[in-house]
Amino acid sequence: VSVFAVLAVGGTVLPLDIECPSQRVENTFYSSRSRNIICTGEYTSSLTTIDESFKTVVGQYGQGVNELWEKAPASACAFCIFTSGSTANPKGVILTQEGIVNHIEAKVELLGLNQDSLFCLSLSPGFVASIWLVLTPFILGAQLIIYDAVTRKNPLRFFQRVGQDQVSVVFLTPLYIQLYCMLAETSHTPILLDHLKAVISTGEKLTPD
Repeated sequence: VSVFAVLAVGGTVLPLDIECPSQRVENTFYSSRSRNIICTGEYTSSLTTIDESFKTVVGQYGQGVNELWEKAPASACAFCIFTSGSTANPKGVILTQEGIVNHIEAKVELLGLNQDSLFCLSLSPGFVASIWLVLTPFILGAQLIIYDAVTRKNPLRFFQRVGQDQVSVVFLTPLYIQLYCMLAETSHTPILLDHLKAVISTGEKLTPD
């Protein structure tokens, strides 16, 4: 909801993974020169170096959206993603509104997705691939399932839910896929993935193994 709210007022979204050390979250916040951080009440207290004036706790509302509405041009920045790349220091990458829409349209056409497709958030919210996973279902009028961290960290449990929920497409790292295959070989519980149309590898080099 916060992502759509920020985009609706013409702002830029910087997704942060709360599972990362708080120091990295704080450094990313200040490096990006963000003006505000939206988080839950229990998490805000762990961000000790960020001034309280920058924090907005989910559930506490200020100025109405109607008063803030601003239609941004297609070339405007929509997301800022920090990635470590080839060094240990995270670097910010700007993604424009038109670039994101172009990417979503290409994925929809390539995978044959529609309003009957079922998506799941299989990656960290701070991962760049999560952007299209979050936005595409709402553009198509489809459904998005958000799994908790416990489910996402357990490959067997994750794919069991994917099968039960009849998910259409998932984004995973090659290491995660490899770990699932290893665990599945020793598991005595069959997992049916009849509705899964595509497993897309991302984030790492995919080898034939």
